Amino acid sequence: MNRLVFTVSAAALAGVVSASASADTINIAFHNGGTTVAGFDGQADGTLVSAGSNGTDTWNNPQNNSGVGPSFSGFALSLDDGTGSGATLAANSGFTGFNNNGWGGNGDDYVMMEGWYGFRDAESLTVTGLGSPFTSSGYNVTIYGDPGQVRTMDYVIGGQTETIVSTGVFSGAFTEGVDFVTFTGLTGANFTVTGNTTNGGRSAINGIVITSIPEPGTALLATIGLGLLARRRRG
Repeated sequence: MNRLVFTVSAAALAGVVSASASADTINIAFHNGGTTVAGFDGQADGTLVSAGSNGTDTWNNPQNNSGVGPSFSGFALSLDDGTGSGATLAANSGFTGFNNNGWGGNGDDYVMMEGWYGFRDAESLTVTGLGSPFTSSGYNVTIYGDPGQVRTMDYVIGGQTETIVSTGVFSGAFTEGVDFVTFTGLTGANFTVTGNTTNGGRSAINGIVITSIPEPGTALLATIGLGLLARRRRG
């Protein structure tokens, strides 16, 4: 009987597994004023907003009052590790607001869900210049929306529409379709978000998380690495 034993170091395995799990991320939180910017330390502590955060993720923080205003362009976006992404943000919002959700005594999820920019009709938000880490294998866009009241809000990217049915002021627990929606498998270097509601109000955007989809080959490397850890016997 011949026995072939394959081994691989823990460090090598960690390398292939981390390669499979790595993804570039851009986090954006919208603020109606500077008080929430000052109260937002970029260490989002919620299950979904953190998106795998290690507690030190960088967030981009456009604000209306004493900031870039409701309409702006060329807002440079950083990756979650603080390095430049090369992408920029532009917005043409008809309204910005805050929700009085008690963010001052709560974590960063509340801070992010406090302020928002609103969109309807020809109003829009555009991200431009996403690089190859996002476009080569695609990316997902998660939109967080809370207008501080009951409201049904549509969000459109390209030909895809997703809907949030807000039940009122954010209370700390994220529910898909109530507090956020996700657009999957986008590939363009640019994308535009538009919004409309059933009652003539605006679709609120409190935050956006853009996450690249890792290259398929890295998942294969991880599978091979795990296989090399096993002892295989041949008779």
